[in-house]
Amino acid sequence: MVPIDTPHLGLVPQHFTKQQRHQYLINISLSRPYYNSKLAPNSIMSQVYGLPSSYYATPMVIGEGAAAFSTYLLFDISTDMTWIQCEGCDPCFQVNNNRNFDYSHSPNFEMMSVDDPLCYPRFDRRGLCGYSFTYTKSSTRGIMATDNFIFQNSVTGGAEVYNGYAFGCGFENKDFTFGASTGPRNMIAGVQGLLPGRRSFLNQLEHRIQGRFSYCLPSQNNLSPPMSTMYFGEDAYISGDDDTQVNAIAMDIKTNAYFLYLNGISVDGVRLAIDPSIFEFERIRHTFRGFIIDSGAPYMTLARSAHDPFRDAIVSYFKENYRLKPQPTSNTFEVHYKSNNHDIQFPSIVLHFEGPDHTSEVDMVLNKENMFTEYNYNGEYGFGLMLLPIDDPGPSLLGAFQQSNFKFLFDIPNKILYFVPKICREN
Repeated sequence: MVPIDTPHLGLVPQHFTKQQRHQYLINISLSRPYYNSKLAPNSIMSQVYGLPSSYYATPMVIGEGAAAFSTYLLFDISTDMTWIQCEGCDPCFQVNNNRNFDYSHSPNFEMMSVDDPLCYPRFDRRGLCGYSFTYTKSSTRGIMATDNFIFQNSVTGGAEVYNGYAFGCGFENKDFTFGASTGPRNMIAGVQGLLPGRRSFLNQLEHRIQGRFSYCLPSQNNLSPPMSTMYFGEDAYISGDDDTQVNAIAMDIKTNAYFLYLNGISVDGVRLAIDPSIFEFERIRHTFRGFIIDSGAPYMTLARSAHDPFRDAIVSYFKENYRLKPQPTSNTFEVHYKSNNHDIQFPSIVLHFEGPDHTSEVDMVLNKENMFTEYNYNGEYGFGLMLLPIDDPGPSLLGAFQQSNFKFLFDIPNKILYFVPKICREN
């Protein structure tokens, strides 16, 4: 996994400051809640690159031989759909060297019949299995197909080839941007979805994956975040050490998302006066209320009735302890400070989740690296709270920035999410 604005991918101008990169990612986080969809040698694993943008991408090879297409796919746990932009698309988004997947030269490529069991939901396009997928402001349409997918094996240095993998071949791709600028530098050609579903990656390789995968996102507070590896099946394990223990919380899958049972939030040891019903799942017209975990959303987003008590507690903490007042800001993050005091102690922030038995309570402690980022305002030190508001009823979500330096294990059959604090870097 690699972050999307790493210099390795070249998607975001490297002259951008931290402020400019974070500002660009704000709108992505705010749009995610409205998303809607019409170590064995044979391990399944994929490198994941984390970026200061809090977006993550994974390398992939599709096809074989001279027709093999090497690219990056966005890593997204809030969709079951894996799709790639194909040659002949109109409209298209630009990809590095104007290279789309040229399926006509791939010897094992086959378009899927509408009667194929993986054609779900059933969408007949002249006897072929079509698909149509809509995000907030962008959409992709095309034909479901099968071909070889190749994952790099970071243990053996070799590769794992999966024949007949079903994916979407995108021919109509509207309004996609994968970085602060579009154009020839973009190396992202599609999305890899890790939500269960009939056509999903998890389902197609169920005999190997068994509903288990794990990842550990590198911290976004580094200008050049490192790579990490995502594991599937038996190699998706989790363990603590002498100072930390593995925690388990209840998880469910609702409305195209991994739903978590959040009961409340504490700041500096004080539980906030938040009505917990704002985190309870409820379908509401074209969206829903609740609390989800989302790797495709850069930042934590809370419904206003939860966000405002959180924000006020942070403001009170810095006022009472350091006589600091928030500074005006032009972006959507509401709490920014300027201070030359480098000895500031940041408040503890704890998310209180329900345990797997739905009777116990399990705490996730977010430290400074998960909730704040430091800036340089024209030579003056400053920092900001990486928290975004959204109108009630939400939904609220735990974004990638807050997930960094935790290892997560998704146990889908047992509806459990395991986590443990960990420094997530492999290089």
